[in-house]
Amino acid sequence: MDTGLRVRDLTFGSLFKIMFSAALAFWVIAGLLLGALALAGFDTVSFNGSQIHGIGGLVVGFVIAVVIGGLFSALGAAFGALVLKLLGAVLPIGTLRRADRPPSASEEPSGAQ
Repeated sequence: MDTGLRVRDLTFGSLFKIMFSAALAFWVIAGLLLGALALAGFDTVSFNGSQIHGIGGLVVGFVIAVVIGGLFSALGAAFGALVLKLLGAVLPIGTLRRADRPPSASEEPSGAQ
């Protein structure tokens, strides 16, 4: 089913928010994973030239991921939203589509009235 929503119809702010939240979610998950490994004793979190283990590694890994990830996510989302906004006005990027799904038991079939 065609939703009729096109990239060129979205504002720069909406594109930025979508891209920023997706990228930051990746960084936070990566930071928590590395922090969990530091909690287990692996040398995955380094701060000020020293390896941090235990609960401190979990906290520092999360904080580093949020700060560095936030910076890279903001820069990447701004660039990506700008490119999509400029190319969306020129190229036919397409519309967002919803996959057709079988009607549930509570829904009436589309042909019945």
